[in-house]
Amino acid sequence: MTVERDFWGGWLRPQLGLQITQVDVRDYTGDIIDGAVMQPTPLFIDDQAGKISGFSGGWDNALKLGLTFDTRDFEPDPALGVMLQGVGRVSSEVLGSAFNYQQVTFSARGCHNLLGDSGRLILAGRLTDVMQFGDVPFYSAPVIPFTDGDADGLGGHATLRGFVADRFVGRATAYANGELRWNFGETMLWNQHLRFMLVPFIDTGRVFDSIGDTTLEHWKFDGGVGSAWPGISLPS
Repeated sequence: MTVERDFWGGWLRPQLGLQITQVDVRDYTGDIIDGAVMQPTPLFIDDQAGKISGFSGGWDNALKLGLTFDTRDFEPDPALGVMLQGVGRVSSEVLGSAFNYQQVTFSARGCHNLLGDSGRLILAGRLTDVMQFGDVPFYSAPVIPFTDGDADGLGGHATLRGFVADRFVGRATAYANGELRWNFGETMLWNQHLRFMLVPFIDTGRVFDSIGDTTLEHWKFDGGVGSAWPGISLPS
């Protein structure tokens, strides 16, 4: 449940949200399947060693506060502008949660059309820094809060595209993405304006045990080329 208000024509957007979640965790340790007793799972072992929180599940309610400064010219398919964002997610027993923790995200995105009015060759980039404090349950540890939809951990299409989702999880997370969006054709289909694009990209990032451990060494890198065809609805 989220409320957002536009100021200055949408350039400034404060946001307030309430997330109510109930989590049930099912562990197979000790279950008998076809006469075989399931051995302790890594999740069970980590819980017994005190390495994780949240093994028993429970309520994970959180208050979400965000502030966005957005000068992009067209949000679904921007060619020019920046978006700066700060988001805090606070889970507390005051909200009926079983946990007390905080997650904070700072993000900067920008894009620029290198060809001006003569065509579309968009250079786009993003820098993101995420910090976590307190008793974070293991299933919420990968969450990267944004005002326009949370991302799921470092790895996957929203962060490091060359790695599986949630491949890297830590108390502090930093990553950067850069891509070149080349629009090589467009057409009209069923009242949709379609642009066809090739998108070479490069990503880098790393997680850390704490904010104080942040360093520029041993970051992971990936790169590749993707394709896209965003559709824009036109009024009839």
